Amino acid sequence: MQLHLIGNVPDGLTLRARSFVSAHGVKVDVRPVEGHRQWWLDRDVPASAIDRMAAYQERWGGLLLPPAPKYDGGPKYLDPDAPEADSAGWWFEAGMQRARSPTPS
Repeated sequence: MQLHLIGNVPDGLTLRARSFVSAHGVKVDVRPVEGHRQWWLDRDVPASAIDRMAAYQERWGGLLLPPAPKYDGGPKYLDPDAPEADSAGWWFEAGMQRARSPTPS
């Protein structure tokens, strides 16, 4: 677990977001997506969906953010959940929203 994220915040955030994450975020250990790759491939989950989950986890996995007034509940834990398919393609829960795979099911 990493309690102070100063200097270890993902790129691409605004200055305000970087400040919030470094001051209030905590990074916890996560179980790597790669450990489930073969199991998902055996169940016809496309490799591209698993790759996308692994990339998301590498960047955001384990980030724990405190409750915010504009969101219901909290804290928010960012790490990909199991991939699922619907008529629009493959997706996985990614903390506050669903992340869709660019490849259709």
